[in-house]
Amino acid sequence: MAAAYRKFNFKLLRDAAMDTVRITSLVVLILFGSTMFSLVFDGLGGTRLMVDLLSGLPGGYWGFIVVAMTAVFLLGIFLEFIEICFITLPIFVPAAQALGIDLTWFGILMALNLYTAFISPPVGFTLFYLSSVAPPEVKIGDIFRGVIPFMVVSLIVLAIVVAFPETVTYLTTRSAAGFVSP
Repeated sequence: MAAAYRKFNFKLLRDAAMDTVRITSLVVLILFGSTMFSLVFDGLGGTRLMVDLLSGLPGGYWGFIVVAMTAVFLLGIFLEFIEICFITLPIFVPAAQALGIDLTWFGILMALNLYTAFISPPVGFTLFYLSSVAPPEVKIGDIFRGVIPFMVVSLIVLAIVVAFPETVTYLTTRSAAGFVSP
């Protein structure tokens, strides 16, 4: 793009490379920290404790879904995707497996839930990203009101996926059953 606009130079390339290294390093450090957390947590018996606790919730399967989705939604309002996934997945996935939950379906539920959280006022990160690129006459309150239809649609999609898991598992179950030719 820079070359197309005749703005390319080696300082620009160097700065882009350095920014890429910084961001990648940050992500790797977060991954390293969460992996260490998971290993220590598992080594101290935390995974087994959480599996027992989460699979023994009132309501069983659905009780776990409600607790997991509520926790992910609340975290999604204040934290970013990478931190949430690296911290919650090692806790929730073993419990989901113990309850026999399809992990494809569970992952899609988490993604839809996080999307809804990211656009939720008052702290949804996406709203602040939007306000940073919006014209000065567009106030944050306007953005908060404007996102409500998207939240409603997102919640409807989430409800459809909860009610009809086949909407997201259809292709994987057909493939697993041998219906899809190589």
